Amino acid sequence: MLRKVAQDIPVDYPNLKELIQNMFETNTASDGVGLAAPQIGKSIRVVVIDLDVLKEDFPEYEGFRHAFINAHIVEYDEESKKETMEEGCLSIPGLHERVTRPTRIHVRYLDEELQEHDEWVEGYLARVMQHEFDHLEGKMFVDRVSPLRKSLIMNKLRAGGLSPEAHLDLHGLNAQQAFETLRGFMRGSWYKGLRTILVVPGRGKNSPDGVGVLRGKLQSWLTQDPFKRVVLAFCTAQPHDGGPGSVYVLLRKYKKKGRVYWERMPADADLYE
Repeated sequence: MLRKVAQDIPVDYPNLKELIQNMFETNTASDGVGLAAPQIGKSIRVVVIDLDVLKEDFPEYEGFRHAFINAHIVEYDEESKKETMEEGCLSIPGLHERVTRPTRIHVRYLDEELQEHDEWVEGYLARVMQHEFDHLEGKMFVDRVSPLRKSLIMNKLRAGGLSPEAHLDLHGLNAQQAFETLRGFMRGSWYKGLRTILVVPGRGKNSPDGVGVLRGKLQSWLTQDPFKRVVLAFCTAQPHDGGPGSVYVLLRKYKKKGRVYWERMPADADLYE
C-alpha cells in the first residue's frame, strides 16, 4: 500500500469526515505531525497535518490543524533555498535521517469543506507537506536519503559494529518503573554525548504467562516523545548482548540548542494507572 500511487476521491466519498477525524486521532496517538491515508491502508489522496503540537517552537502554527483532500504538488520552486533537516516516519519507527528539500512548493487540494485551493506554500509547512504528499505518490522519506548512507548506518548497527557505550537492564521492573528508569538513563546518556547504548528489557515484572511485555513496550516508547527526539535509530541486538529482546539504540548528537520534552509521556495506558 505504501508503494502505490494514491487516487483522487469523489466529493461524495462515503464517511469522509469520519475518516479525517479518525486520521487526526491516529496521528495524535502516534505523536506525529502528519498522516497520509496510505499509512492506514487506504490508497486515496487524503492527508492530515497538525502543527499545533509544535507551537512552542513555531508560534505561527498555533491552531494549525487541517486536512488536505486530493492533494497534489504541482511544482517545486527549485530556485528557492534548499534546507536539510532530520525526518522520521510513523511507518518506519526508529529511523531518522537528514533530507534536503526545497523550501517553497506549489500545491493544489480541497479542504475539509471541499473548497479548492491553488497556492504556493513555504517554510516548515512546505517540508511537512512534501513529506506527507510523498506518501500519496508511493514514496517515503528514505527514498530521498543516499542508499549507501542508509545501508551503512543500519547494517553497522544490526551487526553490533557500534559498540555500546552504556547499557541498562530493566529486568524485574513493571511498566511504570521501567519507563522512569529508561527516561533517566536516556536523558543522562544523551547529555553525556553517548551515541550507542544497549537496553535489556527482560520479561518485566508480573508478565502474563511469562510473555515479555516490556520488549514490545520498549520499541513503542522509543518511537514516541520524549525519546523520539534523541533517537536516530534502533534495532534488535546481537544474541551475545543482553539476550532476547535487547535493543541497540543509536542516539543523535547532543546539541545545546533545541528542546527535548523529557516530561512528556508516550501513549501507553499502563503508564497512567
